[in-house]
Amino acid sequence: MKDDWRKRIESKFPRQKTPAEVDKEREEERRRHDHAEYARKLARHQRRFKCHIKGCTKRSGGPTHLDPHEVGYGSAVRWDSPRDLEQCLRCHRWTCREHIHSSICKNHA
Repeated sequence: MKDDWRKRIESKFPRQKTPAEVDKEREEERRRHDHAEYARKLARHQRRFKCHIKGCTKRSGGPTHLDPHEVGYGSAVRWDSPRDLEQCLRCHRWTCREHIHSSICKNHA
């Protein structure tokens, strides 16, 4: 009974968040957004880069990550080149390592 008036006040005037709590929520939201954006880009990348040999279902493991020393700042991600696939010298199509030898794919051996 004694705390009823406190509950009424709390329901009418919710507690304000501290600046640290607001910053933490913003950081978490940004992290969720970045993760969702990376997942969308990865799905698009894997649809684009896959082995062209008939019957093979291997897709790129993800984009190529450049060394920070090459770029001069942070780490850079190259979405235009796959990590686990090589390009055939003859047909210039992407091929998994299982179907390529000396940079020539199985179809052109």
